[in-house]
Amino acid sequence: MSSLDEMTIAGAMNVLIERLPQGVSACEYQLAFDDDTNMPVIRIAMILSSTNWDSEAVSACEAATKAAWEILPRYGYVPDVICRTASEHASARGNERWERAGGDC
Repeated sequence: MSSLDEMTIAGAMNVLIERLPQGVSACEYQLAFDDDTNMPVIRIAMILSSTNWDSEAVSACEAATKAAWEILPRYGYVPDVICRTASEHASARGNERWERAGGDC
């Protein structure tokens, strides 16, 4: 990945992080390429401050997903949002390689 790509991703993620609802952090991401759309995809782990999947957590996830779809396509990326609690993400990520997105994680 070139430094220009890294700057574009960082800029896009910074804008997204600023727009996230309270209780949600965009902590990590993976970059992939979708051959069908011929576009780069950013898979984002949205970490919820909630430990349970209650109606507030579901609403926060929906708002975070909406923000990702409003912002990331402007930078040329297709968002793939995964909402998880911190413990869900820790157990699900295993040995996968994730890039640090910043934010309050």
